[in-house]
Amino acid sequence: MASHSVLTEMLMEMGFDDKKIVKTLKRLGDKATIESAIEALELSQNSDDLSDGEDNAGAADDKPKGDDNGAATDSQTGDPIETEKERELKRQLYEEKIKQRRIEREEKEKEEELKREIKRREEGKGMGKMKEELEQMQRMKVAEDMRREKASDKAAKDAILRQIAADREEHRRRNSGQSAPAAVTPTSIPAPVSVTTADGKCRLAIRLLDGRQLVNEFDSRESLSAVRVYVITQCSVDGDISFVMPPLPAFSEEDMQKPLNVLGLCPSARVHVIKR
Repeated sequence: MASHSVLTEMLMEMGFDDKKIVKTLKRLGDKATIESAIEALELSQNSDDLSDGEDNAGAADDKPKGDDNGAATDSQTGDPIETEKERELKRQLYEEKIKQRRIEREEKEKEEELKREIKRREEGKGMGKMKEELEQMQRMKVAEDMRREKASDKAAKDAILRQIAADREEHRRRNSGQSAPAAVTPTSIPAPVSVTTADGKCRLAIRLLDGRQLVNEFDSRESLSAVRVYVITQCSVDGDISFVMPPLPAFSEEDMQKPLNVLGLCPSARVHVIKR
């Protein structure tokens, strides 16, 4: 048995007045069904129509009641007495109305479900596209970091090769008794220049004593001693270590207190761990 709220919704969809629906369902109580409610509302409508004509009937109220077609009426209410055939036709009509409303409701639900599915797929496509863009950005960032690291490695390797070539040339001159040209001086090493990156980060590739490599980002304003603490804690190595960035000399204890951007290690650099 359907609840009054469900019956109210179904009856309002059929065009019945909401106030009459509430009144009828209250009168029927827990025994209310869609068929009994429709029948009661139809009878109520017929009673209203008959009452409009009774106001002008006058003394005709004392006469035996009947409709214009001679149909029998209830002696107490004045309502036409329905035959079994009429009740069956009305029941079939109610069932047809209920069936039609059910079909309409199912079609509406299917349409709403289709709309929800279309919306869900569109949102899914949007999320997939966003994820793809984020992954592409991440790949580009990794590729750029690798490119900068390779460039840094190449620059350091070229500097070492130049230094080796200069040392060999100096050694050859000494063995042949030639003096080095007065104008020629040892390979000059430019003084570090303070560099501040846009994001304030410094990426260091740190080669350990055993050949392993650590890569990490530090704040460009952190001192080199903070990097030493990081290496000691992460790798459990002896604290008596320092750093060198070939072909430059090893960093001194005074350099350890300087920020990374002042030491020329930004935006990225490769340093080696050495024993002091």
